[in-house]
Amino acid sequence: MGILAAYLRREARKTAAKATDPRSPGRPGDAPQSSRSPAPPRISKAQANDRALDEIVAADKAAALELAPVSPEIEARLDRYIALLREWQAKTNLVAPSTLPQLWTRHIADSLQLIDLAPGAKRWADLGSGGGFPGVVLACAVAGVPGASVH
Repeated sequence: MGILAAYLRREARKTAAKATDPRSPGRPGDAPQSSRSPAPPRISKAQANDRALDEIVAADKAAALELAPVSPEIEARLDRYIALLREWQAKTNLVAPSTLPQLWTRHIADSLQLIDLAPGAKRWADLGSGGGFPGVVLACAVAGVPGASVH
């Protein structure tokens, strides 16, 4: 099953649970609620390395690793990549600042789903995607595979 499909199913379950919530709008005196989910926190380039973002990213990481489990070695490589990405994000706009709170689910897990699509592939080519996605993530994932390369 693809990561995107798993994510969409999880979001659909959350939406269904909210719809059956007895506190949902429709009762007298209740204020109508927006049907859209709350907007993610806005993060500026200057906040890319902010410690306040660490807690948000940690929760997002847990969700992403549930969608795309990896070995501890790959996780350590990805942690280092995220640290570098956040360090350089303050200097250069590698990813949209609005996506920083979802680095793991939006970028890492999304990139890792390519391995599920071609599990036997050893040669990968990243043709100019921004911020190193999916190329650097794939390189982290296949670093221990004999004969694997990412260009």
